[in-house]
Amino acid sequence: MKTLFKPLSLGLSLLVCLRAGSVTITLINNETPAYYNGSIGTLLNGTSSAFPELGDPSLDFPDPPDLSPAQVVLGAWLNPSPVLPPQYWTPIPVQVPRKWPVGTETAIVYPIVVPSGGYRNVTMRFGVDNGIFVWLNGQYLGGHMRPGIAILGEHEFAVESLPGGLHHLQVLREDHGSTADYLVEVTAETDPAPVLAEVSVAVEVSWNSAPGGLYQVQRATRLNPSAWHNHGLPVEGDGSRTSVFDRTGDLEYQFYQVLRIR
Repeated sequence: MKTLFKPLSLGLSLLVCLRAGSVTITLINNETPAYYNGSIGTLLNGTSSAFPELGDPSLDFPDPPDLSPAQVVLGAWLNPSPVLPPQYWTPIPVQVPRKWPVGTETAIVYPIVVPSGGYRNVTMRFGVDNGIFVWLNGQYLGGHMRPGIAILGEHEFAVESLPGGLHHLQVLREDHGSTADYLVEVTAETDPAPVLAEVSVAVEVSWNSAPGGLYQVQRATRLNPSAWHNHGLPVEGDGSRTSVFDRTGDLEYQFYQVLRIR
């Protein structure tokens, strides 16, 4: 069997942008490198209620603590672009230890590189034994102290958005007990980059097939015996209407024929 389909006048291709919905990504966790300062020691102990020497209070700190007794060691770490004294801070970001010497304080600066599109709904979740104080680009977000072990999410901070560029999350960890521990997770919502996709006109070539029949679709741009080329692999019939689709691209005309080869 040989069936010849008349030529088709074909349309043009279109370019469209496909964009998926927003996704939540993890910006920081306990594996994320950061600049680390383990040199504060006991300089802050007993200087305010934020740094007790004894007891296990449950306190909240809506105002930032006084860090002046450790100013030399900390440097200008709360600047929007932190200045970190190299004799006290690691020269490059390192993995932050979850545990540190009991009864001492440590400081962390996480650099966050945000793409031009920015991030939304930035959520910072912490767990700490015993206390924590948090800044973003030098702006104080809050501080808390709780008894018991570190539980991720016991302290949470959020900002609506972060614009593109370099940002810094600054964390001061406090301890006054017999153990120290720290957990962190920072997430944000982002829009994936749009994908440029092509939508092209396609044609459906269909015929009544016989059960067990084997058919080969061919196509050509002109009616010439030497111009025909196979389109795809042979198709086995099942006694119903059988169809094959072909992407036409930018062709103005296309001819099709179906050959029964079995």
